[in-house]
Amino acid sequence: MTFSLDRLLRQSAERTPDRPALRSAAGERTYRELDEAASAVAGFLVERGVRRQDRVGVYLHRGFDSMAAIYGILRAGAAYAPFDSAASESHLAAVARDADIRVVLSEPAKAPRLRKLLALGTPIETVVGGDDGGGLPVSAPSWSEVAAARPRSDIGVIEGDLSVLFYTSGTTGTPKGVAHSHRSMLSNVAWALDRFGVRETDRVSNVTSHHFDLSWFELFVTIAAGALLVQFPEDTVKFPASLAGALERERLTVWCSVPSLLVGLVQRGDLQARSLDTLRWVLFAGERFPVPHLRRLMELVPSPRFCNMYGTTETHIAAHYEIPPLPAGPPDVLPIGRACAHVNLEVVDPEGVPVPRGQEGELVVRGPSVMEGYWQLPERSERALRPVAFTPFGPQRCYHTGDLVAEQPDGDLEILGRADRRVKVRGHLLDLDEVERALLAHETVQEAAAFVLGEEGADADVVAVVAPKPDAAIEPPALRAHAASRLPAFAVPSTFAVEPMLPKTGSGKLDRRAVQEGHRARVGVAAAATAAPAAAREEGDDADPIRAFLRREAAADGIELDDDTDLLAGGVVDSLCALRMVAFLEGHHGIHIPNDRLAQENFQTIRAIRAMVERLR
Repeated sequence: MTFSLDRLLRQSAERTPDRPALRSAAGERTYRELDEAASAVAGFLVERGVRRQDRVGVYLHRGFDSMAAIYGILRAGAAYAPFDSAASESHLAAVARDADIRVVLSEPAKAPRLRKLLALGTPIETVVGGDDGGGLPVSAPSWSEVAAARPRSDIGVIEGDLSVLFYTSGTTGTPKGVAHSHRSMLSNVAWALDRFGVRETDRVSNVTSHHFDLSWFELFVTIAAGALLVQFPEDTVKFPASLAGALERERLTVWCSVPSLLVGLVQRGDLQARSLDTLRWVLFAGERFPVPHLRRLMELVPSPRFCNMYGTTETHIAAHYEIPPLPAGPPDVLPIGRACAHVNLEVVDPEGVPVPRGQEGELVVRGPSVMEGYWQLPERSERALRPVAFTPFGPQRCYHTGDLVAEQPDGDLEILGRADRRVKVRGHLLDLDEVERALLAHETVQEAAAFVLGEEGADADVVAVVAPKPDAAIEPPALRAHAASRLPAFAVPSTFAVEPMLPKTGSGKLDRRAVQEGHRARVGVAAAATAAPAAAREEGDDADPIRAFLRREAAADGIELDDDTDLLAGGVVDSLCALRMVAFLEGHHGIHIPNDRLAQENFQTIRAIRAMVERLR
């Protein structure tokens, strides 16, 4: 039995030391090499004063060093705190202060942003590998110094020790750390190994950034099985055509990602021309998968089994639903299925009392995979982790998800909405998720966000911001008529706004807060512009729509964006942002960007993007 995550690597290295553990653009590395590198990281951290339960930052692109860093931090008895490369420097500085991070493992490509982060005031004292020769204002040892450290392999880590802080601002803006123990992650790993039968001969995708909680599957399940983790570079993940080609070449057997990447593959991956017959499983989690796109994916790639996994950052995966053949017809909402073997699920009323089967209530999760709590937020943790009477032995601590669900006659759970997405409109209780589902059922709508402007009640107005499907045009009057045919009169949005794409959080989920703030800003700007001379309106970023897009949607906070800034290597454009940029360019300029244009060189710089647009126009 394994009591710490770092032992997963040690056990696979002892069992098959010369078997490849990672494959990337830099080549293959064996389990022996990864295990030795992790022990060197652990030894270096201990020498630098890192102790059990300390938090260590990871600010690295996915690769061998990032894997060695994470396993080495765990082996040193510390917890890793992965930094989101798409987040602003102010966000990362807030994370470092909140978690009291004194050591960060990084790389030279991050040096410009590290200098700005450190200037904001943090407890960081050491940045490993982050100096590009420009001189960081803290100790900056190299990775070669790490490799020369005396290896450490037994710090006495146990399953109750802290293993990771996943920081997420979600749609609220303020970073909060979700704390998980080794036990939490190990319980998910054991379930996944059993449920999906991951084995040594598998080749598993690695497309998920380490800061996103879904990365646990790639990081730990693959290594526990002794399988091969195939790490696709960010420059490949950004472009569906490139990603589909790499997926075919690598002969993957297990894929795991958010649905957004799979939707991109359906739309622009030319999957009908690919041979993907080695795939056994396609796993997805983190957001709703639009059923029409999933149906098309299953038609184009018929060989694997497909599984919708449900969970939250606070619980990891708690429910799963293997997708049966999807008949043609109107879009439906996928159920989240049934509880994973390592957790219990219950549907409760507002007082925490279980409701009868079929009745709506809030989903709560009990089991070892539930978080320890929110880091340094005891009151918030207490609200989220409330007891429910699961057993005759008294109430048990459960995570209250906020998701409203009902158990169907066949035993599967279906999400009906969010407890915190219900608002009062003219005396009626309205679930904004219902409005979004109605809009998403229209043939032209790719994404939809609904919210309320004004005080809830008689003066509230329902607003919908929607984005079109590729090659589709949304006509607000037709969409309003469609909504009116499916919703009561009080729920039909009074205002429809059409945008080329909707903003996402760092993990690829719809950022409703940003949608709402952006709509408010555009309404204000539009009102002010009616009285402003045209010349004044052209002086800002709107004179350069590409630069304006990057400042609004990409990780361009505080970065000097000139025409030749390397957007890809600098981390300004991540994989999901690239997809949104394609939609923006097509919508703004009235062009179609074919797959053969979705290549790295065409998106490397603002100058290259502008030249591509001009050629296509």
